[in-house]
Amino acid sequence: FNIAYGSGKVSGVLAKDNIHVAGMDLEYQFGLATNTSDQFVQFAFDGILGLAMNKGANENFLSTLEASGNIDKNIFCIALNRASDGTNEGEISFGSPNPDKYSGKITYTSLPDGKDNDWAIKMDDMGYNGKNANIGGIRTFIDTGTSFMFGSSENVKKLHALIPGAESSDDTTYKVPCDSKGNLTVTFSGADYVISPKDWVSPPNKDGECTSNIYGYEVVQGAWLLGDTFIKNVYAIFDADERRIGKLEHVSLTRSAH
Repeated sequence: FNIAYGSGKVSGVLAKDNIHVAGMDLEYQFGLATNTSDQFVQFAFDGILGLAMNKGANENFLSTLEASGNIDKNIFCIALNRASDGTNEGEISFGSPNPDKYSGKITYTSLPDGKDNDWAIKMDDMGYNGKNANIGGIRTFIDTGTSFMFGSSENVKKLHALIPGAESSDDTTYKVPCDSKGNLTVTFSGADYVISPKDWVSPPNKDGECTSNIYGYEVVQGAWLLGDTFIKNVYAIFDADERRIGKLEHVSLTRSAH
């Protein structure tokens, strides 16, 4: 198999083994990487668990898990928290949401009809401190495998125009005041989700400068890509049965939401 990611690529052979985790037992085919590009030397992880609905070089994990009878519904749910908040209580849950990790009402947004099986939904808009940037209405990927947030240079420029002190020399990376206190908002299906400055403002670099974690670069042409900067602020539910993504406004973790 050969896979090229947004950063880096791997190749190797396919293998099968029995997976035992969280009381579940299933046989699964996966890729053993024998060659990796240099980028992966810098990352401290052992592999990637693909949770797409499409079939790749190997078996589809969600389909295999559903066929095993270990779960009632073909969904998975993500809770992430910040390393700076202390104890890591992040979690992935298969089959049903974990009520200990959220509160409030779930708002669902359906995936587009058709053969598109990407985890991408339409965003209404984004904004800053109550002001809308009018940059929504387009396809938006929700991706745990992406650290930050990415959009077209035009849309990202409109968003940063609302942030006092934001400036860029290349319309891709934006310097922002390190003491920025405002919340970013992302709206799906009429529900607003707040992104804390703890997440959208980077820590200071060696020169004491901070940057925004929203970049003016289209990883996917014509689309937004929202990674962990966004996901750390919601409880995200990926529902393959109903072809929809659900989010809650508050994550029930031992950290401040804002």
